[in-house]
Amino acid sequence: ASTPREIEGVRKGKIIGKQVKPVVGGRVLLTQKASEFHLKHFRKDLSEGRPGIISIIYEDYCWVNWDNGAGSWYNVGRDGRYELIQRPPRETPQAKVRHQELMTAWNRQNRQMINNKPDPRSSGSSQGIRSMTAGQLT
Repeated sequence: ASTPREIEGVRKGKIIGKQVKPVVGGRVLLTQKASEFHLKHFRKDLSEGRPGIISIIYEDYCWVNWDNGAGSWYNVGRDGRYELIQRPPRETPQAKVRHQELMTAWNRQNRQMINNKPDPRSSGSSQGIRSMTAGQLT
């Protein structure tokens, strides 16, 4: 069960519709202020503090399907109200391993380049110096 990142009761993230454009499929959280508003006026926060996915965008509203199965429309700019924030990405074990693989390959390439020590004064020589793309690592 994932929960939103909170620091002193405030959820952190870019505001959907203000700082970042809403995108179908985007992972979002309900803002702390919106959650409190829904609890006060409707006695229910459909998100239950869980993340959700934007499935429909209509003018200044987004339909969000929450991970708990509930769904509803939320403001993303109508009358200056913003109820959604972008969910901060989680670091998965697979992402950590892939990052480590990329760094290892990059370090290996740089060690080779340093050991070859091409003479920077020679004209047009770029021996050992090249950029690495992700495709070269797989």
